[in-house]
Amino acid sequence: MNSISALLVFVIIILSSILIANFASKIFTDDEILEKLKMEAQSLGNKGLFLKQNDMILGNSDNHLMWFMQVSDLHISIFEDQTRISDFRDFAKSTIDIIKPQAVLATGDLTDGKDKNKLSSRTYEKEWDIYWNTLMSANVTEKTLWMDVRGNHDYFNVPHSDSSLNYFSKYSVQGRKFRRSYMQQIVVGREKYTFIAVDASLEPGPKRQLHFVGMLSASDLRDLVKMNKDARASNSNYTILFGHYPTSCILSPGGEKGLREIIGSFEENYAYLCGHFHTQGGFIPRMYALHKNGFLELELGDWKKHRLFRVAAFDHGLFSFTDVRYNEWPIILVTNPKNALYNMPHKENISIQKNSKFIRILIFAPTKVENCRIKFDDHLENWVNCLQVSDVLHVVAWDPSKFKSGIHNIFIHVRTMDGNVKFIKHPFSLDGTRMNFDVLASIILTFDLTQIFQIIYGIALAGCIIPLCIFRIIFELVRCGKVQKPRIKSKILRNFVTNFGLLSSIDRLFVPLISYCIYISIGPWSFIEIVDGYMGVVFLWGYFVKGHFVPGTLTYIYGAFQLTFCQFPLHFIYAYEVKKRFNLLSDNKKPVDLSHRKKFCISMFAKFWRNFPFSLLILIEIILAFIVLWIHGFFAFILSPFRTWSVVYHVMLYYFAKNIPKKHFELISSVWL
Repeated sequence: MNSISALLVFVIIILSSILIANFASKIFTDDEILEKLKMEAQSLGNKGLFLKQNDMILGNSDNHLMWFMQVSDLHISIFEDQTRISDFRDFAKSTIDIIKPQAVLATGDLTDGKDKNKLSSRTYEKEWDIYWNTLMSANVTEKTLWMDVRGNHDYFNVPHSDSSLNYFSKYSVQGRKFRRSYMQQIVVGREKYTFIAVDASLEPGPKRQLHFVGMLSASDLRDLVKMNKDARASNSNYTILFGHYPTSCILSPGGEKGLREIIGSFEENYAYLCGHFHTQGGFIPRMYALHKNGFLELELGDWKKHRLFRVAAFDHGLFSFTDVRYNEWPIILVTNPKNALYNMPHKENISIQKNSKFIRILIFAPTKVENCRIKFDDHLENWVNCLQVSDVLHVVAWDPSKFKSGIHNIFIHVRTMDGNVKFIKHPFSLDGTRMNFDVLASIILTFDLTQIFQIIYGIALAGCIIPLCIFRIIFELVRCGKVQKPRIKSKILRNFVTNFGLLSSIDRLFVPLISYCIYISIGPWSFIEIVDGYMGVVFLWGYFVKGHFVPGTLTYIYGAFQLTFCQFPLHFIYAYEVKKRFNLLSDNKKPVDLSHRKKFCISMFAKFWRNFPFSLLILIEIILAFIVLWIHGFFAFILSPFRTWSVVYHVMLYYFAKNIPKKHFELISSVWL
């Protein structure tokens, strides 16, 4: 292979998967519809929300006040942790009775959908029956407006929405009435509140490993625009959108920004509430972000392990929320002044806080509040008692002019009759001074995860190809006399250059290694039953099934894992074996008497130890291949170039590296040794 051509091929590979994915996405969608949706949303203009808020005064009454709840990622399972079911039963009965929300949003992954070994996946009717009976036995639908939406676990192995396996349509509150996304409205006092559910479930619903992202078609986006228009036409004051998937992993025609543009085009849209990420293993317990077009995106941690839920409120046009753990009382939510981190200057009339007369605090508890008191900043004295004006609303008179600039803090101490005590610190700002969201949370929620995964894959691919190509180019240039033979003083670096120089100069190894990287970037990975009864073909850049194309997302991570933790280490192993083979063939020293080590050298232990690094990596690949067998069956196992075939490929390369004929070293030894 010409070395310059190989380097050019590498550059082409980096771009090819992205270009192919974008092209496939476009030919399977209607771009004209998407463009029409964008123009339609932008042409609606602004209503001027601030005009609706200017006549409001934040006093000590419970007018212009509404609160609701959110729970996400229940993962009701018939195989593991039955306490999540019993706790959810108590939540549906007792917790909702205590908080008395106007609405509850259940944002997906209502059921677990995994079998006992946690590898295979499908929808289990018994899990759905538990979910439904829990709600019905607690009379949830009579106490509040329960709005549920599907998550990826709720749609495992479901061929289409009309399938008998789509238990969401039978065992959920809203699935009985709506096929996908829907809108519900409630009126509290003089305000109308709109909730729009965003159902981005893939159709067909794949089995595990291909289920990470959601997708909105052009038709779905058109429906969402219509719902927003209908909400505005009905004189709705405030709108909350909610769904299972964060916007960063919702695919749509023209890119994932389709949903964000629609949300941002209607100023009544305050926030998008979601789940799905499960606090990222506890590393990001508070995953929030403010998008550049003004709305908040708030991911809620899971019920599954952390028993989290959210209480949110609209108070005189100010949106506030707090995320709390099940059975940790009391719950404290300050609605004025609101938390400085969550100010939305493009949505809310922040100035009404400057003119307010009272601090407003919502307190939810199983028993009465015995004492509520506050103080400002770090003052050790001057605790002020709160005045309770309704079941949940507590107020304290204050003078906002004392806190004109910068970030200030309210310290709140609450004790209830049953002995529960809670102390919180609440930052606020009256002049627009901003606080910063967690950087990692903002990246995850506001960036395009697919592009991030593509970059990660590109880096892994570069790490595998560039060193080989560079050494091959050096070899060609030295052989042609255009550059001098490399001379390196450092022993470690010299060994590295020698090993990889030999590896890259042997066509029988260099060509297959480069070809493998090319193949997994553009070729089919496997032919599998993506949904029972429907075969599909999986590529790095997406998969095809039933005439549908779904762009790749996690596939880039799978590819990066393969390159980083299997392919890249194997390059070092092959390079080491090539150098060892050369030394063996060129060693002209007297034979060493093997009499005392003969038994050791021929022992199975010695053989195993010499091949241990390679054996370990191949064992990992074999395990991954058998996972494919377990999940997708024997046919997929056989027709899996990415998994099964790669094991055979690496074993053959390893054998050749250990048994290279002497003639292959005749030309290259003068360059590298």
